[in-house]
Amino acid sequence: MMLAGGCPRTVATLASNPRSKALARIEELIDRFGLDFQQWHVPQLRYQLLTATAAVLEEAKRRASERAILIVYEFVTPLTDPGKRERNAADLDRFLNAAFGYDGQLTPGSVAGPFRVETAPSQYDGKVQTVF
Repeated sequence: MMLAGGCPRTVATLASNPRSKALARIEELIDRFGLDFQQWHVPQLRYQLLTATAAVLEEAKRRASERAILIVYEFVTPLTDPGKRERNAADLDRFLNAAFGYDGQLTPGSVAGPFRVETAPSQYDGKVQTVF
């Protein structure tokens, strides 16, 4: 599953729109991962990471797989903003810590896991990078 770049949408940003159906989806995802919205870091989590992880787990279940893996692919060009790359890396690490208790840093070329969520398959998260 590929995550699009662009505007980082946090759980708090989406939850603040009363006309959106995102709030119901966010509540379901927060419950699924056993998160507490009242904890300071949860509203700042990237919505895309929550939904992508849930989708990977569902697809693995559908295929009766014992393992699921989410790969975050980072493209780096001379135009890539280093500050945004650092923020994205910190957001990924924050998500892995909040959702799975992972205290490391997911660097390009590495995989973390296995993580367990409910009765879902074992979840792994990886990161790769291509420099142009």
